[in-house]
Amino acid sequence: LTILENSQVSGVEISLPDNALTVLFSNQCLFRVVPMADDDVDGVPYWELFMPGNMFVSFGPGTRWSYRRSDVAASDSRDRPSIPAVRAPRR
Repeated sequence: LTILENSQVSGVEISLPDNALTVLFSNQCLFRVVPMADDDVDGVPYWELFMPGNMFVSFGPGTRWSYRRSDVAASDSRDRPSIPAVRAPRR
């Protein structure tokens, strides 16, 4: 992880249909998370991306997305707007 020290996030990409998250860094490195079918257990998100302003994006399991505050308990539904599921195109 020392290679990422003093580096800034320069971009974020989400790809379908593999539901992968790619984080691009200013030093040309990238970090990629690709959920596998075995990851679809216990209702745990495949990945979460914490953002400025105490917000975060959560994805998974399945095609479930959410965008909510990171500084409010998950049980407080007032701050848990959901983003509709994104359907991957059929091949």
